[in-house]
Amino acid sequence: MPPTAPPTAGETAPPAEPEPAPEPAAAAPDGDSEAAPTVYKPRRRGRTARLIAVAAVLGVVAGGGVGYRIQQQRDPTPPPPLTGAMPAQPKGAGPAVPALPVSQDRAALYDGDLLKFLVQVPKSGEDPERLRVPLWDYAETFDKPAGAFEDMASDDFQQGARADWTDAHGVFREVDLTQFRDEASPSARARFSEWWADIDGYTWLGPSEQIAGVQNGSVWPSGEEWKKSGFQPEYRGHGLAEVGNILIEVFVDSPRPVKSSTVRTLIDQQLERL
Repeated sequence: MPPTAPPTAGETAPPAEPEPAPEPAAAAPDGDSEAAPTVYKPRRRGRTARLIAVAAVLGVVAGGGVGYRIQQQRDPTPPPPLTGAMPAQPKGAGPAVPALPVSQDRAALYDGDLLKFLVQVPKSGEDPERLRVPLWDYAETFDKPAGAFEDMASDDFQQGARADWTDAHGVFREVDLTQFRDEASPSARARFSEWWADIDGYTWLGPSEQIAGVQNGSVWPSGEEWKKSGFQPEYRGHGLAEVGNILIEVFVDSPRPVKSSTVRTLIDQQLERL
C-alpha cells in the first residue's frame, strides 16, 4: 500500500487504526532462516528390555529342555568296536630273570662283603694277610687312634678290608678298602680330599699323577728316603682312589726307589675288581 501523505496545516489527522496482532511465523523452508529448536525428551527404558531378557532366558531353557527330552527318548548308541583283539594273558609264572654279573650289579658291591672284592694275594707272596678290618683296628693305623676312631664313627664307617704281602725282592705291598655309608653326607669323597691334601705334602713322596678313567684317583712315586727311629730306611710309594662310597689306599715300601708305574699296576688291579 502506498504511504499516506502527511496532513497539511489546519487539517486534523484521522485517528490511527489499530495494528493487527502478529500471526505466528510459519516454518521456514529448507535453506531459509533457522527454525526454532525442538526440546528432546528421552524415552524411559527398562520394562521392555527386561521383558526381552526374560524371553531370551526362557527360550534358552526351553530349547535345552526340549533337546534333553529328544535325546532321552532316543535309543542309546553302542560304542564302536575295538580295532584289535584283546591280548592273550599267559598262564603261570613268568620266566626267571637271570642275576646280573658282579661287574654290572652295583648293589652287590655297595651292600656286599668287601673281602670278596679285595685284590687277591699272589701265591708267591710271603707273610700274606687278607682279612676284614673293624673300626678299632683301622683307627690304630693313625697317629692318634682315639681321634681317628671318633672321626670315622661320625663319618658312618661301614666296613674295611686289607690285603698285604712281601715279594721275593723284599718289596712290601698293602691294599686297604674302607667303605662309608654315605647316607647323611658324602663321607668317602670328603675323606679323599682331606687325605689327598695330607699325602701330597709328604717329602718322602714324589709329585702326584692322576689315574686315567677315575674321577678321583692319584698315585705318588717315592721321593726322599723315608727314615724313622727304630726302623730301617726305605722308599715309599702311595696310591689313593675313590669308587662310590669306597676308598682305596695302596702302599708300596721298598729298599729301592718306587716308580709310579709300580703303584699304578697295583691300584689298577684293585680298581678292576670294583
